[in-house]
Amino acid sequence: MKPEIVIAICAVIVSVVSLVTSIYFSWCMRDHNKRSVRPLPYVEASDFENELSVRLWNNGPGPLILKKVIALHEKEKLSGHLIDLVPSPPDNLFFNNFSKVSSGIAVLPGNSLNLLDFGVDENDAKAVRYRDQLRDFLGNLVVQVEYTDIYELPFPIYMKDLTWFHRHRS
Repeated sequence: MKPEIVIAICAVIVSVVSLVTSIYFSWCMRDHNKRSVRPLPYVEASDFENELSVRLWNNGPGPLILKKVIALHEKEKLSGHLIDLVPSPPDNLFFNNFSKVSSGIAVLPGNSLNLLDFGVDENDAKAVRYRDQLRDFLGNLVVQVEYTDIYELPFPIYMKDLTWFHRHRS
């Protein structure tokens, strides 16, 4: 064989190996990019003497795009927005904040969304009774979060029970 033909065959082999390597590493980079913006939902139940709250946090590096956030009360067979399920507060008592989540809301990385926030004046007997009623009710709920990321990849439904609110029971 002539040296020119050997050099040409080697050049074709190197080109094919380079093409395969380039395609493989492009696939790896695309997979890495998808994983690097994956959201991580977490439902936090805060129960203090002067405040009750339920917050949805995004602990991942990418935006948490909400499809649906519902609360389920298995004993009473109720489901819906958390604020719609809780008992109504007595006159002159109000929630500090709450959210009815609609599809498409995004929670940025490191941020949270208040699903329910109730401040309690510990000197007000009516507020303390309602706080205890809320604790009892919230402890029976499960929060379900349906979400996606910026690539609209499917994720399993995140579920968190709120039994933390029952720890005060005797």
